[in-house]
Amino acid sequence: MTVIENLMVVPGNQNGENLLYSLVNRKKILQEDEIIRHKANEVLDFLKIDHLKNELAGNLSGGQKKLLELARTMMVDAKIVFLDEVGAGVNKTLLNDIADSILRLNQEKGYTFCMIEHDFNFISKLCDPIIVLAEGSVLFKGTASEVKKNEQVIESYLGKGRKKIMYFSAKNLTGGYGGINIIEGCSFEVSQGEIVSILGPNGAGKSTAMKAMLGILNLKSGEVLLNGENISEYKTQERIKSGISFVPQTQNIFTELTVQENLEMGAFLVQENVNDRIEQMFDLFPIIKEKRNQFAGELSGGQRQQVAIARALMTNPKVLMLDEPTAGVSPVIMDEIFQHILNIKKQNIAILMVEQNARQALEISDRGYILVTGKNAYQGNGDYLLNDEEIRKSFLGG
Repeated sequence: MTVIENLMVVPGNQNGENLLYSLVNRKKILQEDEIIRHKANEVLDFLKIDHLKNELAGNLSGGQKKLLELARTMMVDAKIVFLDEVGAGVNKTLLNDIADSILRLNQEKGYTFCMIEHDFNFISKLCDPIIVLAEGSVLFKGTASEVKKNEQVIESYLGKGRKKIMYFSAKNLTGGYGGINIIEGCSFEVSQGEIVSILGPNGAGKSTAMKAMLGILNLKSGEVLLNGENISEYKTQERIKSGISFVPQTQNIFTELTVQENLEMGAFLVQENVNDRIEQMFDLFPIIKEKRNQFAGELSGGQRQQVAIARALMTNPKVLMLDEPTAGVSPVIMDEIFQHILNIKKQNIAILMVEQNARQALEISDRGYILVTGKNAYQGNGDYLLNDEEIRKSFLGG
């Protein structure tokens, strides 16, 4: 369905829903449809997405879909709207558009919003009061400035004062090829239910570090830990059996097999019902369900990437390593892939991701590392790395 069609099916009390009534009162039904269409156009104009009205909703970016969801609430004249992670996976430009729309709906239309959100910078511009929860209880309630200064919030939200247990970590890795070190003393760590990005210029050693953690590259020094266990001596196959999955940048699917056969190939370690696991993957990636009997080599780049990630998830891993998951795809498909990665995070999987699209990767990442010539140059949470002036100029395009 197109964007405007999505809006026109929202009003639930149309007389047109009664078949007999619509046959007898065709003229009135047409008039009602025209009224609804006029309102839909007004809504799209208010949210500044009228240029998208004839686009298929499935082709929209993640942020545009969020704006469409807001538009649908306007069609029923909602007075209170509950938003669950509306900023998840949305680039900064569209996030600002969403914030602007929420503010105008509140100030000009009288809408009340109740939001669940992890991006403090986003909600601090919108919400008053802000309620911070920790372990199921209210930790603090106050204005954005009060929340930002509260010691309990700082300790809980920013992780100061108590060390978080990291599920997967690499410490002081040094190694390379032909006697030449590509990585020198670099370290990474990621906990379950967390996305961590490894960033840096070409040749910085990002993919080499991934291979070292997976056991493909022999290290001169350093160690790799999984849930507290040293797996540095494990072969690659043993690491995979222990719960690590890896999606390489290229050659990550079997092009001459169907989508379903690719997923079956990924289930070589699965003891449970493979068909059930495949259906779970199709629920997570609906577009490839439609292509289940199509040869994977016939798919678009974005669809191939979804097959590759789904195949890696067939083993029900605890750690998912992604090497350039958005390489070579359009901005719209990139947003979709990042949204899928956020959905995978909700399964309490530790996600370690190498990315060239640094700014977009940091927008969905809990933390990030920036490598320069094989060494850790910077590290911190996503917001810190995004907002640091020196990092922005050097690695994020200003």
